[in-house]
Parts: sequence; structure tokens; C-alpha cells
Amino acid sequence: MKAFHIEDICMLVAMSFYFVLLVLINISAHYATNLYPEEEASTIFADPRNVADRILGSKIVVGLEQSMVAVTWLVKLCIWFFLKRVCLKYKC
Repeated sequence: MKAFHIEDICMLVAMSFYFVLLVLINISAHYATNLYPEEEASTIFADPRNVADRILGSKIVVGLEQSMVAVTWLVKLCIWFFLKRVCLKYKC
């Protein structure tokens, strides 16, 4: 097997972030977030445990969204590096 190219390493990092994304999606399924209808505000704030669960769920969603953005941009970068290498090889 030949040496790894930059796009191979980039894709390995993207796969790592994708794994983190899948784990966080499964964890976030058990928690509520800070997105709720206005009518439910009084019942939510009446229970401190519900508020704590929503705070934790919202923090998990932030990590989830950052992982999703990282995966998207790393895959785009990987494709760009690959196309650059192909074009340089064939003088596009």
C-alpha cells in the first residue's frame, strides 16, 4: 500500500467526527432541549429536574451540531484535495 495522501487523512478525521456525531445523536434522543412551545413554559420551569435535563440536552445538541459542521467541511476539503491532485496529474 502506498503512502497516505492528504485527502485520506482528512477523511479519517471526518470519519472520527462522524462517529462522534452518531454517538451524540443517540445520547441526545434521551434529553429534551430548550426548544419548546410557549404554552409548556410554566410546566417545564416548575420541575427543576426537567430544567436540568433540558440544559444538558441543549449542551449535547451544541456538540452534535459542531460535529455535523466539521464532517461537512472536512468532506468538502477532502474532495477538493482529491480533485486538485487529479487535475495536477492530468494538467486540467
